[in-house]
Amino acid sequence: MIRWNEYLAQFKADYDILKGELLEAGCTECCPFLGATQRPMTAPWTMDWAVLFNDGYYVRIKENYRALPKSNAGERDHFSYHYGLQHTVKDSRGIPKTQGAPKPVLRIDVDRNPPHIHMNGEDHIEQARVKGYIIKNADLVQFLRAVIEHRKSKTKSLADLLNISVR
Repeated sequence: MIRWNEYLAQFKADYDILKGELLEAGCTECCPFLGATQRPMTAPWTMDWAVLFNDGYYVRIKENYRALPKSNAGERDHFSYHYGLQHTVKDSRGIPKTQGAPKPVLRIDVDRNPPHIHMNGEDHIEQARVKGYIIKNADLVQFLRAVIEHRKSKTKSLADLLNISVR
């Protein structure tokens, strides 16, 4: 459970720390789109942010928080952390479309399906097959730090950096 103002303050602090390393020269940032979806400064709210790199790859972070009963607080109920090749078609905000996109290097999802990942060309790998990582506890800062390290090293896989293995 988190309140909007706490979420916003934490996101801004994390963003200020990460953007210097994540925003490579010549990349395109599709600004973090943050906002309450019904009433200002209360749950539910969404966050959507993408960085498009010059080499055709991109990272996208999406989070949706649902309203908790009798509270202005929210709880993360859907999210997607995606790294992979960009689709050539983009939405009105400049974010690559996901339908028909190339298979991601790694996407971590909690949506209407059970928590799952997409990795190594395989879709919907559920938690029972994933070792070393709890999908529903995925953290955007940890994910972005892994993307930064992966891009810098060119040899360390995202799965290794996040301690994800699939059986």
